[in-house]
Amino acid sequence: MKTIFCRTSLAVWLAVCALPSGWADTVQTKGLASQESASAGAVHAEPESIGRFAREQWNLSEAEWTRYQTLMRGLRGSISPATLSPIEVLGIHAQTEPERKDYARRWAKLMHEDATRVLAFQAAYSEASREINPGGQIIDTKGLFGAAPQNTPIEWAQPGDRVLLFLPLDCLSCGDFLRAARQASTQGAQVDLYITGAAPDAAILQWASTQSFDPKAVQAKKITFNREGGELATVAGLGASPPKMIRLRNRVATPVEPSLPPKP
Repeated sequence: MKTIFCRTSLAVWLAVCALPSGWADTVQTKGLASQESASAGAVHAEPESIGRFAREQWNLSEAEWTRYQTLMRGLRGSISPATLSPIEVLGIHAQTEPERKDYARRWAKLMHEDATRVLAFQAAYSEASREINPGGQIIDTKGLFGAAPQNTPIEWAQPGDRVLLFLPLDCLSCGDFLRAARQASTQGAQVDLYITGAAPDAAILQWASTQSFDPKAVQAKKITFNREGGELATVAGLGASPPKMIRLRNRVATPVEPSLPPKP
């Protein structure tokens, strides 16, 4: 089991696979049929990303910065999002393996530092929210949509249980699973989330910071985020597929459907 502590980036995947909508790699003058336009040719637009960054921001040498600008005026600039960083561009187009590893280390260090800042701010935000609104309800929905639903305890979760939730990051039907996992945690169960697929640590960490899990429970490792590495097949069988929630109690594994939880 690998618990996620570090952060990398989705941008490398986006650089290879994403094609921004509305991108035009050249801007041409009017009257293409005229002799003047034919002789003048196309006027190439400067890639937006070059103007977004400064060499000093990324601690790049003048030679590295020149190479980055050259790459972005070519194929890389025409198929990559404007947010692709200079270090990622240089790493993607590294000319040797040591050079690629160097850029990867530099990028990993920057992302780790950023992850630390994000988590610190998330913790400060959660604390500020509790101070401003001790009751936890941001908007009083009573009178707008009728009485607010009661937070009914999940009968199948109790102290001593371990709840395993297996899901991909892009799961659009996992809201009930995540709500059940959060509630099981408040009732004393250990909750371990296993992310399936090949999502990088950065994406997992960013996703986790948006899921409203109790920061104190996360810090105490009562809620953990892990990369799935065969655990799903171990507890649910070879044919099991995510999303899948399993309760472990007294070494007995029981599948859980949030809408129809098993009896205690």
